[in-house]
Amino acid sequence: MGIADLLSGGDPRSLGTVNEAIRIALSDRARLGELLECLFCADPVVRMRAADALEKVARQSPELLAPLIPRLLDDVAAIEQPSVQWHLAQMLAEVRLDAAQRRRAVAILKRNLESSDATSRARMTGSCSPSRWTR
Repeated sequence: MGIADLLSGGDPRSLGTVNEAIRIALSDRARLGELLECLFCADPVVRMRAADALEKVARQSPELLAPLIPRLLDDVAAIEQPSVQWHLAQMLAEVRLDAAQRRRAVAILKRNLESSDATSRARMTGSCSPSRWTR
């Protein structure tokens, strides 16, 4: 079963089987790319759950997302779905970024904050704490 299939269906307000997707990605690192590709699925519920799973992977093992940073800063940053933007903000706060990547991440977060509604701004603001960006 593919990770997208695992993340689809059920109540769209729930995280469904996100923990199983995390377990798969952590136990078989080759499938981390498959989880990333779920962010580009046509189903917004799959995108939200994949973003949540990737955020949790970043919290547990931020080094695993290091090879994905270019995609996070480019392709994922272009996704306009608020729930993906919230989780992207959290992912970027967990991974080690070089100076250029950090500038790009800050620009993405500012853009997302400026274009977001009040709920989205509140969710993203926690990841914008200056102490999280000094690593």
